[in-house]
Amino acid sequence: MRVLVTGGSGYLGSAIVRSLVRHGHEPIAFARRASSAGLPGRAVDGDIRDRTAVLQAARGAQAICHAAALVAAWASRPGDFDDINVGGLEAVIEAARSLGIPRIVYTSSFLAWPRTGGVAPRRMQDYQRTKIRARELAQVRGSLGRADRLDGDAAGVNGAGNRGQGPR
Repeated sequence: MRVLVTGGSGYLGSAIVRSLVRHGHEPIAFARRASSAGLPGRAVDGDIRDRTAVLQAARGAQAICHAAALVAAWASRPGDFDDINVGGLEAVIEAARSLGIPRIVYTSSFLAWPRTGGVAPRRMQDYQRTKIRARELAQVRGSLGRADRLDGDAAGVNGAGNRGQGPR
């Protein structure tokens, strides 16, 4: 199966790309610097905020694993969280619908869930706020078409080579 992996050169995305290859699939790694990541499969340089680039990268794919995200405690321009974490998912959903791609695997975050015993997630900072909005978007838009949707909620992504915000 040919699978587009957004955020394909990031920590989680690159692990997904390598796993897809190990299981006999053909990954398409999509990221700002995918071609310099040295990953197996096809590399497509592009920005998740560019809907045309996402659409072009998805051509020929049978599924999309959406792992692109702005994962940070803060950004100098808070709107970047909205553009990437919410707008990126919108671009993926649009591409899947336009091209008839039947499956989207969306990587969310445990921060998009209510605390134990709570009824609504807490919106403490921009990352959390936008992951909540994106999860709501996935639930609404994902149920409106033919696309299957599987959400993955990471409770902490760590391991060898992790240079990101989370635990090491």
